[in-house]
Amino acid sequence: MPLTQHARRIPTAMLVLILSAGLLATACSDNPAGNDDSDDGGPPSGPLTVEGSVNNPSDSEQELYQKEDFVDLIEGSIQADGSFSAEFLGESAIEDALKPLGDDSSDDFVGMYCRDEAAQALDGSPQFVDVNLFNFTYGEDTNVMQIALSSGSPNGNVYPPQSDTDGDHQARWIYASEDVSVDVTCSSAAVDVELNQGWNEVYFDVSDRDNKMQYTGDRPGQLDWVSEEF
Repeated sequence: MPLTQHARRIPTAMLVLILSAGLLATACSDNPAGNDDSDDGGPPSGPLTVEGSVNNPSDSEQELYQKEDFVDLIEGSIQADGSFSAEFLGESAIEDALKPLGDDSSDDFVGMYCRDEAAQALDGSPQFVDVNLFNFTYGEDTNVMQIALSSGSPNGNVYPPQSDTDGDHQARWIYASEDVSVDVTCSSAAVDVELNQGWNEVYFDVSDRDNKMQYTGDRPGQLDWVSEEF
C-alpha cells in the first residue's frame, strides 16, 4: 500500500507543475512586446497603443483616425471626458503605405533629418511610414480637432518639424519594416535613432533652430498631449 500511494503522488505533482508553467506562459503573453501601457518610459516598438487625455469639444465619443495614401494607420476613439486611446496597426494593414527613405522631390518617406546621410547609413532596404498626430471628426467627413504629443501646438507638417514649429519638442511615431540604426549629422541637424521593426516613438528637438535633433530614448519631460480645434 505505501508503494502504491507514493506512485500515485508522482503524476499529481507533475500535473501541478505543468499547470503552473502553462499559467505563467499565458500571463507573459497577455502583454505584447512594445505595447505602451503608460505615458512613461523609453520608446515602444512593435504593436503599439498610446493613451492620453485632452479636452473634447464634442462632449461625446468620437473615432480617431490618421491615414497615409488612403491607408488607415491607426484606429481608436476619444471619450466625452477627453480620454483617448489609439492603436497603431500592424504591417499587414499598412504595407501599402510603406515607402523607402527619399528626398523632397520624390514621393518617398521624408520623415527624417539628414536624409542623404541617413540613406547612406542604412543597411538593407527598410521602408517607413509615420504618424505625427491623430484626427477626430464629427460624423463622417468633418475634421474637428488634432491631437499631438508636443511642447507646443500640434504640427501638421508631414516633414520633420521645421524652424517655424510652434514648440521646441515634438514626438512622432515611425514604422520601420526592419531594424534600423542611424547615427549621422548634417549641416543643420543630427539623427541618432534605434528603430525596431514595428512602430517606434521618435523625438525631435528644435530648440536650437540651426541644430535640430531627431532621436530615440526616454520620452522628454517637456512633452504633453495637446490639441487644436479647427
